[in-house]
Amino acid sequence: MPTAYAAGFTRIGSQKINIGARAYFDTTSAANPTYIAYMGIFDNLGPGDMTDGLYFRYTHSENGGRWQGVSDVGGVRTTADTGVAFSAGAFNVFEIEINQAGNEAKFYINGSLVATISASLTTAVLRAFEYKIEKSAGASGASMLLDWIYIQTQRASVR
Repeated sequence: MPTAYAAGFTRIGSQKINIGARAYFDTTSAANPTYIAYMGIFDNLGPGDMTDGLYFRYTHSENGGRWQGVSDVGGVRTTADTGVAFSAGAFNVFEIEINQAGNEAKFYINGSLVATISASLTTAVLRAFEYKIEKSAGASGASMLLDWIYIQTQRASVR
């Protein structure tokens, strides 16, 4: 049975999937405003965390304010510290690469490999590239600007 990773992308045999975006955040999360930023493929555009997905996640109150690579499977989260501090006021490139076997996800920021998750990868049907900011406190706003996004698949053999 094929494994679906995102709307329009069905995993049949060996297929490598890359997704990415160039994003700009205008402010850092703090006491005001407090928010969580998400970018990747996932199943929940509404409030709250994901049930299934592969994505980058940031909030100032977790992981020392550094980006995390995240895999959610049935609501169970596996995280990997990227070691990269969140930065506001500049564009950064975020990419996730799912290998051909579908058992490893590599997370890149500005072209550098920053985290790998090789267990607990979702096989749920997910949308294409998604992003959201979920604000939980404060009166001022926060913005995420996307310059571009991409989704690419590469099959191991000609079909």
